[in-house]
Amino acid sequence: MPRRTGKRSLVAGADGDSNTCSSTARLQRMIQDGETYEALQTARALFARLDGAPVSAANPGRKKGAEARVMVLHVARTLAEVGEYQSVLDLARLYMANNASLRKQAMPTGHTVPQVEEMSAEEAGTWSPSGDTKEAVEEGGEGDDPAWEAHRFHTGGRTAMLSLARLLPPASKERVALLKGLTRWAAEEEEAEEGGKEVLELGLELAKAYSARGEWARAAQQHGELARQCTGPDADTLAASYVQVLEAWSAEGYAGEKDLFLARAVLHGLGTSSYAVLGALPFARALMTAAQASSAFAPCLETSPLLHYVGLVVALLGARAGEGGREGGREGGKEGEVFQLLSSRYQPALRRDPALEKLVGRIGEGGFGLSPASNPMQAFLSSMLG
Repeated sequence: MPRRTGKRSLVAGADGDSNTCSSTARLQRMIQDGETYEALQTARALFARLDGAPVSAANPGRKKGAEARVMVLHVARTLAEVGEYQSVLDLARLYMANNASLRKQAMPTGHTVPQVEEMSAEEAGTWSPSGDTKEAVEEGGEGDDPAWEAHRFHTGGRTAMLSLARLLPPASKERVALLKGLTRWAAEEEEAEEGGKEVLELGLELAKAYSARGEWARAAQQHGELARQCTGPDADTLAASYVQVLEAWSAEGYAGEKDLFLARAVLHGLGTSSYAVLGALPFARALMTAAQASSAFAPCLETSPLLHYVGLVVALLGARAGEGGREGGREGGKEGEVFQLLSSRYQPALRRDPALEKLVGRIGEGGFGLSPASNPMQAFLSSMLG
């Protein structure tokens, strides 16, 4: 019969770095002994106590948040090892909620967040409160600056959370939920010009998790959202991953519709871009190039009228961009006239999916400066009003 350690004794004794480490080790032993529920509840209580406790009487304004977060990481990793994935997610959410609180505390200071080198996954997994954070706190300086702690937590924290997510089964709902939270976290940081390419990395991890669960529509949607902010070499990486999702999705009973899957992806990216059609052109090109290297899509590019149309539209947009064409500029131009002619000639192919007509209309309006097509009622009212 394993010895049970009371929650009160663990929480009450967590004063000081050595006691925090000791409490963490005891929590890990409880998990290994099968007392996972009690360990989870004790960890939550210990986190709340440490997060609000001062590091010393001489520095009452400085809290033991770093120790609390390290404790949560180690306990969550141990829970993952024994298959308690929902408990891992609970602690991860606690960790990320603490991030939001910490960021709010740092924002009013007006300080410039210093550039601290990001920890690797290995460092994040073994980061100890007895190391650099403790020294910074004791010596003052950067350790007393909420902005410094916020940045230190953000950079190392997301790395540690991603490492934790990778301990969960690839197709588990807990992994999806954790990655969704991480992606939102990184997106918020990117808006503050601190996120960089992290959103792409986390977004791809989330797309892989959807794919592992066979949720192809969500995986494709995730790629589409990432494409709206992806340029340069990253576009090639994202496009190759997107094509793999489309291959797997179309293979599930839609073998004769492969070309339609690819056409939707390209036209949807061009027709729903949040930053203008010509801005979405590089990713559309990358997607078509990735499809050429695909054994599933390469034959379709040669034989499908729909993909012939898509390829010609991409080429026309490239020509318009090359001549400095501005979206919403002079109506149509020669490229606009060709676009209208192509759309008319390829109507039978476009009718395979009613949604394509709306996308084509948006591309014509945003990419070639064409007036939006009027529906029969609009045409009737226009004629009545002269």
